[in-house]
Amino acid sequence: MTDAHTPTWIPARFTIKDLAIQELSLHTMVAGVYTTDGSDLAIRITRYSKVEDVPNFNFEKNDDERQDEVTTDGITYYYTENFGNLRVTWKDGKCLYSISGEVTRKEIDRMVNSFYGG
Repeated sequence: MTDAHTPTWIPARFTIKDLAIQELSLHTMVAGVYTTDGSDLAIRITRYSKVEDVPNFNFEKNDDERQDEVTTDGITYYYTENFGNLRVTWKDGKCLYSISGEVTRKEIDRMVNSFYGG
């Protein structure tokens, strides 16, 4: 996954719980789960063979869910929050990224920025 970005920062309260790698014909997926005091943080990176294989995604609006969409440097980040869990999902080239867990918006933004050297 040489063209995939990886995070260089996660909140210090989390420790690694599990790491999984799944290689299929169309994509390779790496998922890390971190934990702290009964709460999990999940980071998933899926790299597809071709950029046209990366799926488009839409979010259905639930009454209990808050949504936000932010575009920075040509990348659109989709934020959803439901029952205290914040998730951000985005596409960049051949990769689909997702971070979710009981974290603040400031923490999740810092994790996103850490994928790109920030």
